[in-house]
Amino acid sequence: MTVRQQLLFLIEKYFLGEYDTDTYTSYLVRLYHIENRGELTPEEDAILEPLVDSAVKYSPFEKDFQSDIGSKFFVREDAVRTKTKKAYHALLKLYQVESLAPLYEETK
Repeated sequence: MTVRQQLLFLIEKYFLGEYDTDTYTSYLVRLYHIENRGELTPEEDAILEPLVDSAVKYSPFEKDFQSDIGSKFFVREDAVRTKTKKAYHALLKLYQVESLAPLYEETK
């Protein structure tokens, strides 16, 4: 799978509830910031950057939100889910599909 296919797979599976937020954010950040070598189009980047930004800031720890700085920097799971939903629907519209699956499934 290409990085694009892996990202689309991950986003769709999280949207469908098949991944937990800790795993999802970890893989999302790694794929986008480390493994991505300019494969994505500017339109895809515009959709994914806000999502990845929320994934970078995600924290499952309540203590991270207890300070003024932490409460302004970190985001909770609901923010990640909201950004994912928005990105998912934007990707569907961009690709003009009803599911991202045809874009990441290997064709033989």
